[in-house]
Amino acid sequence: MMIDYDDGLMKVRLDDEEINFNLHNAMKHSKDKGACFEVDATDEVIMDTRKQLHKPTALERVLTDALNVLSAKEDKEIEECLKELETLKEIPPKKAKVEELKDNEKVEESKVEMKVLPSHLKYVFLEEDGTQPVIIDESIN
Repeated sequence: MMIDYDDGLMKVRLDDEEINFNLHNAMKHSKDKGACFEVDATDEVIMDTRKQLHKPTALERVLTDALNVLSAKEDKEIEECLKELETLKEIPPKKAKVEELKDNEKVEESKVEMKVLPSHLKYVFLEEDGTQPVIIDESIN
């Protein structure tokens, strides 16, 4: 098989057969702009529908700077949240207490029930101690 491109013609040859493609004609598109932007209109409708279905909380609106559509009730709620945040004091890193986690409690390991598999499947363990079994194809090494 041979592909040759010359002056906008792509020639594909296989044995004694040849097919010519005029790439300039193949690349033409409709002058009807409505047909070209049909997918964009669909995407826009989907985004509008998502916005209508998703009602963000007052906090989300504050964080995304969408305050222009807040009601009086939501405005009051935001002000209360901001007052609560301002009353909290920041703890300097030097005064912060660090608590070490104790490893006294051992997690009980539940034994996994191993079922008989079809002949084309086998168990492989992700951990060396025989835990975390995974089922794979028998032909995989």
